[in-house]
Amino acid sequence: KNLELTLDRVMQNTLYMMDFLGDFNAKCTNWYTHDNTNFEGIAIEDISLQCGLYQVINEPTHFLENSSSCIDLIIASQPNLIAESGVHPSLHQNCHHQVIYAKFNFKVHYPPPYEREVWHYKEADADLI
Repeated sequence: KNLELTLDRVMQNTLYMMDFLGDFNAKCTNWYTHDNTNFEGIAIEDISLQCGLYQVINEPTHFLENSSSCIDLIIASQPNLIAESGVHPSLHQNCHHQVIYAKFNFKVHYPPPYEREVWHYKEADADLI
């Protein structure tokens, strides 16, 4: 519910991009096929679809003795600007969570300008068309 309220407030502004990163404790087979989808996963997946957001991490981020799951997520409004993302091993040997990362490409190049001919329908010569 807090994520949904936050998204409602954020989306009232004109933003170029928004990203949410962290431990969501949400599991969804759409993100990692070996997970079991839970209530939180369904909720985040539904909110993401409604808001046009995409979850980009698709490998396990949390390891226990007999299981692994993808609960540390990066949710992005512009996944096309993510040049690279993934999971690095934890820096601490006793930590069950791995480090998630994303490298964003903010150097988006616009296409070069070009000239084009614009026809006005009312001024067009019907014989030429």
